[in-house]
Amino acid sequence: MVSPPSGTLRTWLRRQQWRWTLRRAGVTSVAGSVLLLGLSLLHIPELPRWQWGVLDGLLLVVVAWAAWLGSSPERLLPRIAQRDYALAEALRTELELASAPSGNELHEQFREQHRQQLESALQNSRNRCFPRWHLPWLIVVVVQGVLVFSLLHGVPNFRQLAALVSTPPEIPQTYRLLFPAYLNRPPEVFPTLPDSLEVPQGSRLEITLLTAPPYDDESSFSAAVEFRPLRWLAGSGRWSASLTLENSGTLRLDWRRQTVEIQVRSDEPPLLVVTWPSLPHIFDMSTLPVDLLAEDDHALKQIVLHYRIASNGRSYREIVQSFEDRFSSHQELFEWSLSASALRAGDNVTAWVEASDQDTLHGPHVTRSGEFTFVVESQREFHEDVLRRLRTVSRRLRELVNVLDLRDLPDTEAEEQRILGILLDLAADAPYDPLLSEQLRGFIEELRRQLRHYQQQREQVAPKS
Repeated sequence: MVSPPSGTLRTWLRRQQWRWTLRRAGVTSVAGSVLLLGLSLLHIPELPRWQWGVLDGLLLVVVAWAAWLGSSPERLLPRIAQRDYALAEALRTELELASAPSGNELHEQFREQHRQQLESALQNSRNRCFPRWHLPWLIVVVVQGVLVFSLLHGVPNFRQLAALVSTPPEIPQTYRLLFPAYLNRPPEVFPTLPDSLEVPQGSRLEITLLTAPPYDDESSFSAAVEFRPLRWLAGSGRWSASLTLENSGTLRLDWRRQTVEIQVRSDEPPLLVVTWPSLPHIFDMSTLPVDLLAEDDHALKQIVLHYRIASNGRSYREIVQSFEDRFSSHQELFEWSLSASALRAGDNVTAWVEASDQDTLHGPHVTRSGEFTFVVESQREFHEDVLRRLRTVSRRLRELVNVLDLRDLPDTEAEEQRILGILLDLAADAPYDPLLSEQLRGFIEELRRQLRHYQQQREQVAPKS
């Protein structure tokens, strides 16, 4: 029959086994928690917060299960031997005696004496065979608290923080900004690029390095419609890259850890304001005053007057102003001589003005004014019509004056109103007839005076009749 160890020995072994299990589980939990915390802070891999929480719970369960399976009295003896070899040998002898079958009386006496000596030694050893198990679990509580706090309140990305804190390598560099040729501007040179840059559309940015860029350089330009990595070309001991800027975007200089916001400003079409004359009559010999104002953000190229004849559909153009130098603004009162144009009396004309700029890269940009429509009248025919109406009104007025000598005065008010209407029309048209002499202009007013005199004489004669 196998004799089990005494109660003191069983209690001591159980306590030491429990302490060993807790310590082993604590040390393993510390290692796993620290590893899990480091991975979550470095975002390796990129996982949602709830998945990190599940991994943490599985880690604690696996550690507790492995520590429990790995605990046994046989595993304790090598640990005890590292601190007290005699005690470990005494425990091994006691375990062997307890597992051996009962012998003679002398054998039982030896086993009882050995057991009493071992129990006395165990009582004196106390807990000196194992260090305390509280410290690992205290560390586990701290690390788990940090991990839970970071999962609840967000995990900072220490990889990005390290990239921001790390100092980029110092590489000698120059930046040159070339403008489109039509702007006629000298290049601008920068020792370092600002964080934001505004450039005209079509400009070219050249980057020159005096040393080779890093092997893993990922510098690039990205916009809403394109992505272009910088292509480095080596030559004469230098490395250069160029970029033609057509759209706004972000330039990322990887070796400098710098991001430059580039705003590309496209060339705007000219501003054009045209004031057409307001004339009741436009003749084939007239000169039309056209008020023009043109402005451009860089330089004007031409201002052109266009007109189209409705009868044949043909279009014509006259250059109002052509600019060789850099003029960004122009204003004038243009005198459009119809006698020098292709217009003739009776033409139905549509006219407009166009202003263009000197953008030879994406243009030129052209701005068109509103249309002005008019009918060309014959100045000679208009003058003859004025003379004919003068003769007519003069003859009718003489006929009215002659009726004053009649004994029975007829009613002439209707005729008077017709004559007055003709005189008013003549007074309105006379200023627009350049062929009408000053004497005839004054004759119109003389006829109106005669008409008023006749009306006064008629009123005096009418009661006597």
